[in-house]
Amino acid sequence: FTGLINLNSISLIGNRLSQIKNSSFQDLKKLEKLDISLNQINSIENDSFLDLINLKSLSLSNNQIKNIGQFTLENLKILEKLDLSSNQIESIESNSFISHPNLLVLKLNGNMLNEIN
Repeated sequence: FTGLINLNSISLIGNRLSQIKNSSFQDLKKLEKLDISLNQINSIENDSFLDLINLKSLSLSNNQIKNIGQFTLENLKILEKLDLSSNQIESIESNSFISHPNLLVLKLNGNMLNEIN
């Protein structure tokens, strides 16, 4: 997505993505909505969303994500909607959402959560 600095929405629904690397969305500072649902994502590197300073909505539903680390989504300060439903999440670190004071909607249904701290 290099050079698409004015992009405000990306839909990558239903592809074969298996991981999100830390340079995947570089320089997309105006992006507000990102939908990566219905893929095969099983890992997200820390700082994958580093440049997405205006992201308000992120959907990672229907993937194969197993855990959300404390720093996975750390830079998404104005995030309002996060959909992690229908993954394989077993645990979420206790401070995973501490840097998201604007979060209004959090979807975790259809996972394998057995404990919430």
